[in-house]
Amino acid sequence: MKKLLTFILFLVAVHSSHACFPDNELHLQKNKTTASNISRLEFESILKDFESTWQSYVAKKSGKKLIVKGHWDKEKVNAYATKDDDNNPLIIINGAMARFEDMNEDSLILILCHELGHHFGGAPKSFRGRSQRRSWSSAEGQADYFATSFCMEKSLKERDWGLVEKLNLSEESYRVLGCESSNCRRIVQASYIVSKMFAALKMSWEEPSLERTASYEVSQTNFKHPEPQCRLDTYIAGMNCGQKYSVDFDDKDPFFGVCEINHTRPLCWFSPKVY
Repeated sequence: MKKLLTFILFLVAVHSSHACFPDNELHLQKNKTTASNISRLEFESILKDFESTWQSYVAKKSGKKLIVKGHWDKEKVNAYATKDDDNNPLIIINGAMARFEDMNEDSLILILCHELGHHFGGAPKSFRGRSQRRSWSSAEGQADYFATSFCMEKSLKERDWGLVEKLNLSEESYRVLGCESSNCRRIVQASYIVSKMFAALKMSWEEPSLERTASYEVSQTNFKHPEPQCRLDTYIAGMNCGQKYSVDFDDKDPFFGVCEINHTRPLCWFSPKVY
């Protein structure tokens, strides 16, 4: 009986999913007109290119095949990471995500990078249910950090187009953020759009700003979804780290490959003492 229970728990751990978005009831119909610039063909093209771009990396890291699936007709705003029956890393993203207001190609890629980060973002890893056993998935904040420190730069190079900027930031603002390159500016824009998207999901969440940072520190690491300002801070920190260093991650040591204090994970979700 004990062996059977252990096997069942193993199956649950393998096939559990980790969503980029917290539980919400936000639905966007496929015929709904929004400010999004992504058509169905573009949606499918972005997913196909992302899968192709990271296929060799996934094979080298895990000996498995990356599978990215899009459900254009799904109306709930959601994306998540899981594994298939052969333990291949799987990313699922609904079409409603592409229909969200202000969504563009880069911000959709950022969502995909976050989900890839659940699979390969390293420590700190989430816990399995209410147990103290670690799951296969990186914590939400760590997946965010992986997305901009490691994944976005390569992903954007593979889809190198002249994207129209919507933030209208001044040159001084970009300098303050440490942004010199076009890719850096695109990552800032995508980070801001996605973080604003999180804020729209809960009435209690304040809209984030690039002109401030989260004002609080956690006493122990938050493995769930950080608030939007904290997530934006994490994206910016990861971007600055990735721009300056060759980043890598370890499944057990949360400090392996992470930048020094100025570009490390924000203390609004990560505790260096309790992780």
